[in-house]
Amino acid sequence: MTLKVNSWTEFQPLKTVMVGDVYDQSFFDGIKNDTIREGLKEIVGGTKEDILYFKKVVKEKGIEVLQLTTDDLNYKKNINDYINEEGMIGNNPKLSRDGFRNGIPVPPLAIRDDVIVMGNNLLVTDPNPYATSQAMIHYKEMFGDQVDNTIADNNIEFKRSVRNIRSWANRNNLSITDNDIESLQSKKPLNGFCAPNLTRIGKKILVDVWQAPYLIEEFMEKKYPNYNYQRLFIGGHNDSVFSVLKPGVVIAASWLEPYADIFKGWDIIWFNEPDWERVAEHQMDMKRDNSGCYWYPDKQDNPQLESFIDEWLSTWHGYSSETIFDVNVLMLDENTCVVNSDSPKLLLELEKRKIEPIVIPLRNRFFWDGGWHCNTLDIYREGDCIDYGI
Repeated sequence: MTLKVNSWTEFQPLKTVMVGDVYDQSFFDGIKNDTIREGLKEIVGGTKEDILYFKKVVKEKGIEVLQLTTDDLNYKKNINDYINEEGMIGNNPKLSRDGFRNGIPVPPLAIRDDVIVMGNNLLVTDPNPYATSQAMIHYKEMFGDQVDNTIADNNIEFKRSVRNIRSWANRNNLSITDNDIESLQSKKPLNGFCAPNLTRIGKKILVDVWQAPYLIEEFMEKKYPNYNYQRLFIGGHNDSVFSVLKPGVVIAASWLEPYADIFKGWDIIWFNEPDWERVAEHQMDMKRDNSGCYWYPDKQDNPQLESFIDEWLSTWHGYSSETIFDVNVLMLDENTCVVNSDSPKLLLELEKRKIEPIVIPLRNRFFWDGGWHCNTLDIYREGDCIDYGI
């Protein structure tokens, strides 16, 4: 049976949602070092528990919950299954561009990164990560012809922005000059883009073009011409910077301030304090040990674990010191909001606006660098494409 897809905003009544997944704790049984093995088990075990609680709470609200699991993607059951002939974990350069780091697939947790529902279509924005390429089979089975795989089917490429080229060079430890940039833009195009670069507000789509400067003209306006597009240049994912809670109300970090006029007349809740600063006793450890990339409860003094993560799992995390998790919320409807933590300021601001906050802790969000909005995909929301006057 094909499930129907319908979603035009981030806040209309949610009826069907998909949530991501991580490996089972047993995946790490093959690691002999107790410190590393048990540390990784606690990270995935806690995340599994949080996902189960999310599913329970959301189902009690009458919402259907789907899940994209590691089994759906045919991931191997034990980390030892990724050991190569030299006795090393993975180390397969051919697979690294497909979402692998040394042959270990990234868990399908942040499922919103590479797909987005555009009205009645599930648009695959980046078909290249391994998890997404594997998930395509599953998506086709569930949603049939509603899946829009235009980018992969037509080998569409996107020109990178100058800042994106510099970021790519830094990640690959390359030293480039201004003269190199134009050449690299033609030689190293993007084969897709991040879905959270798009924010849907009915007829209006806000598009961050930091990654692909001509995304609107070259693809979105041609493929989805019935929307009005607004260009942003913030960098990163929109949902780590702002969320539209309902018509007239936005929650945002200071990076949105140059574009505040887009929401002229709307109530903007400003959040400028990073969520992770509330774990102040670990703040300096996090910055010193891994440049602010990640942090995990009670494991900040585990150099063996950190070394293993940096060597083999570096694509599993982002840069959580740059993320304002308080804005990364999932609206169940205009009056109900799933939040990642019991931030007193956030709860107060929501209640002032008659929005019920539902606290579903995501204890390892500082490791995965994602909140409940990142880790879910709204498949069906009641309602149509409305002009909200932005």
